[in-house]
Amino acid sequence: MIHHQALRPIEVLLVEDSPSDANLTIKGFLNAQIANNLHWVEDGESAMNYLREQEEFTNVPRPDLILLDLNLPGMDGREVLTEIKSDPNLKCIPVVIITTSTDEQDILRSYNLSANCYVTKPIDIYQFIQIVQLIKDFWLTAVTLPRE
Repeated sequence: MIHHQALRPIEVLLVEDSPSDANLTIKGFLNAQIANNLHWVEDGESAMNYLREQEEFTNVPRPDLILLDLNLPGMDGREVLTEIKSDPNLKCIPVVIITTSTDEQDILRSYNLSANCYVTKPIDIYQFIQIVQLIKDFWLTAVTLPRE
């Protein structure tokens, strides 16, 4: 059974330092058959400022879903995940790890830090687009996301 989200667009926060990977993800979400707004930040500090509506991110919409790269400059994705899942105001937002790392320790640590799923980015551009499509189809179409 497909469950469509109601009325307002789904807000997605993409935390990705690679412009090429971000562009592929954005294109994949733009092709979605469901209303969504994708917001992109390039590092962990900006992600936390966005989520806490600080600095240049005052009055931004609260994300319904976070796509988080692990290997970010400065505050990395592991630290961002730790902060999100330890903050009572943010911890219910689903976090999808989308990274190049296939390291078993990264996978285990991400799940131990309460990541909702872990996806390894393929190197091939067409497979990458397929992965983005699968994420979009599952998280924006099949899953009921928490709304606050």
